[in-house]
Amino acid sequence: MNTSTRLVAPLLAGLIVLTGWIHRDAPATYTFQPDSVLWFTGTSTLHDWACKTTTVEGRMTLQTGDEAVPVLEDIDALTVTIPVESIKCGNGIMENRLYETLQAETHPTITYVLTVAEVTPAEGDATAYTLATEGRLTVADSTTTVAMTVTGKPMADGRFRFTGKTPLRMTEVGVEPPAFMNLKTGDEMTVHFNVVAAPEAAGAASNGGS
Repeated sequence: MNTSTRLVAPLLAGLIVLTGWIHRDAPATYTFQPDSVLWFTGTSTLHDWACKTTTVEGRMTLQTGDEAVPVLEDIDALTVTIPVESIKCGNGIMENRLYETLQAETHPTITYVLTVAEVTPAEGDATAYTLATEGRLTVADSTTTVAMTVTGKPMADGRFRFTGKTPLRMTEVGVEPPAFMNLKTGDEMTVHFNVVAAPEAAGAASNGGS
């Protein structure tokens, strides 16, 4: 390779990358829909337990390409908010103890802010994506970095469904396992989620008509 070729090759490569970036589609904003759900499961000294909420507020910025069925290229941002008192366990005493433990009066929401997301095609499903994520989870006055694997899948109507679960220790996120009467919950629990995100304009129209 002569000197001029060695000089020109890197410039051409850089130009190709820059051109691809310039023509990258603008990111689209998606919001979580009312059929989204998040739930927690765990054990106690008496029996297993489950608590869930359908009040999962989320807003995300996606790179989706311009195909008829959206292709998930990247996630630029994601923020999730859950009102503490929207979490229901089917037991009023347990719920009140949970709200007290999570300091609902002074910290009424649980928040999650995505910091890293690596998107790759899912193995065994050509239409799905695997997201290796990290984010900051804030519960009461404690913020912890949480890593989880998420599956994302486009839906025929242009929305995306994101599902997954991740084990957590309550003490890792600054929460003392609730206890009341003869029941004490275990430290380990699993967070499950099944959320649907729609383009913001479409989501606003949908919510307005419900």
